[in-house]
Amino acid sequence: MQTFIFPQPVPQVPPISKQQQQIWQSQTTTDGKTFYFNTQTRQSQWNKPEELMTDLEKDLNSLDWKELKTKDGREKVYYHNKKTNETTWKVPDVWKNVLEKHRLIEEKRATMNTPLSAIPLFRPVVNPVFHVAKPVVEEFETKEEAEEAFKNLLSSVVFSSTATWEEVLPHIVTHPHYRSALKTLEERKRFFQNFQNARIAKEEEERKIKMQNNKAEFQKVMDRRKDITPDTRWKHIKVSFKHEPIMRILTESEAETLFEECLIDLRKKLRDEARAVRRQNVDKLNKLLHNFHQNNQINHMTSWREAKSLIKNSRQYLDDKKFQEFDMIDMLMQYEDFIKILQSRYNSKKFIERSEVKRLERINREEFISVLKRLQNDGLIYCRTKWKEIFSYIKEEESFRSMLGQPGSTPLDLFRDIVIEMEDLYLRDRSVMEEMIKERGFPIKVNTEFREFLDYFSDEQKSFLNKHSLELFYDEMMEEAVYFEKLEARKKEKKQKKKVEAFKHYLKKLEPPILIDSKWEDIRPRVANSEEYVALEEDTRALTFEKYLVRLAEKAERNRNMKSDEEAEEKRRRSTKKKRARRYSSEDEFGEVKEKRRRNQNDLEETGNGSKSRRDQRYKKTDSEEEGEVKNA
Repeated sequence: MQTFIFPQPVPQVPPISKQQQQIWQSQTTTDGKTFYFNTQTRQSQWNKPEELMTDLEKDLNSLDWKELKTKDGREKVYYHNKKTNETTWKVPDVWKNVLEKHRLIEEKRATMNTPLSAIPLFRPVVNPVFHVAKPVVEEFETKEEAEEAFKNLLSSVVFSSTATWEEVLPHIVTHPHYRSALKTLEERKRFFQNFQNARIAKEEEERKIKMQNNKAEFQKVMDRRKDITPDTRWKHIKVSFKHEPIMRILTESEAETLFEECLIDLRKKLRDEARAVRRQNVDKLNKLLHNFHQNNQINHMTSWREAKSLIKNSRQYLDDKKFQEFDMIDMLMQYEDFIKILQSRYNSKKFIERSEVKRLERINREEFISVLKRLQNDGLIYCRTKWKEIFSYIKEEESFRSMLGQPGSTPLDLFRDIVIEMEDLYLRDRSVMEEMIKERGFPIKVNTEFREFLDYFSDEQKSFLNKHSLELFYDEMMEEAVYFEKLEARKKEKKQKKKVEAFKHYLKKLEPPILIDSKWEDIRPRVANSEEYVALEEDTRALTFEKYLVRLAEKAERNRNMKSDEEAEEKRRRSTKKKRARRYSSEDEFGEVKEKRRRNQNDLEETGNGSKSRRDQRYKKTDSEEEGEVKNA
């Protein structure tokens, strides 16, 4: 008789090749933003290259939807469709489908061990006994110990701080601590993300401190150089920097980055000096323009060409060299601001004319409102009327044509105001009809027709109430009746569920207890006199009893599995104890080993080498441990 072992499959995750990692490098700017640099083409980009993307990132990148963040400081996530130009706060369905798909794939990978293609389908075993491998599960007393074990597991695997969960998972999934430390996939992924974030923060802090120190030294070198201008490029000047001591601790890319940062500081300094000179020139120009205006040389209609000629021929401009360096574009902008002040004075004269125009517009609005009131009195406008329903009645009105293109309230806005008034009228009628129904107790049921509803009101009441209000109120009452009917059905279902649970509890407490092989015909006489039995129908009683038996069977199966696990653990402990006892065969052998180790220790102390070899550290034992092993042997 031969037995066969069928190993479980494990997912094969294609890792990112070393060549791709060498081509694309992830770097960070001074303000913390991540960009990617191509070492072959010497080009940089903000978006992550496709060669470095995971399968999930590639699938999400292929969608029309893109995940973005607001720039108001809160960094709230929203989604934008590049084809339809649609923007939404809610996660799109296609985005959810891709995330769900990869979540299922990841859970499936976590439950596998080795690929089926790498192992033959049938492997004969000489021993005729069927062997089942039992995983060694280490239990932790506290959550802190479990998290520390999982952290040590992650630390034992070599991967970068930018590695994703999908890239690291194949290297840790077979370790015992992967399942014993943290129980769920969500906990493992959350802990991994926190672990990576801590690593990134630490590396970023170290990098910033290093760059700050290097920048200070590099800035001293920049200050000594007089040939560096804001337009200087690193490729033209890097040869002259090679003899500087700071270049011994910097790579070429780091030196280039520091050079660019120092250039930014230099440009900022020069810009501040230019701003100060510009403010002085602006004050001089404003004083000169006020003098021209007082002498009637400039008014709100003066062109820039005429004003520029006056400025250049003035004594203040000819005698001041810094004033002559004032940029003509800036001078033009200041002149435009001055002209705006003069034009505002001129525009005030036009205020009376605009007031007259507004009066005519107000008259047009009032005439159009009167047209809407007429349609309201004719019954063509009520609280549910749409604009397209009355457009055919007003499109030929003179007041409507006069309002087209007119600023302020549009004909549609005025129509909406009328509709809001009609809604207020309906609310008044609705309150009156509710009071009538409460007083007389008229029941509105699902099968009540509108004709029966109208017969309930007298002719006098109908004349007081609006016809459209009656129709809308009938529709609302019908919706309410449908809602209460569904609510009553849910209440009955809830009561029935409570009765079933009560009967199930009664079966559980029954003495003697019910067994797995019990029959309903045998149990029925024992429970027939209980209140829980009487409260249910016969079909429901039998179905509840069958479900209770299924639950008993499941509980018995769990108990058997727990017992088999305990027996396997006891057998493993006994085997380990025997192996330890056989390590040393006698006390003499133990004494020889101990003496040899003592001589080696004395030799190391005489030569002054206080460090121990890896072999001594690995097999170092205390005297009490070795004596105990000898006694056990």
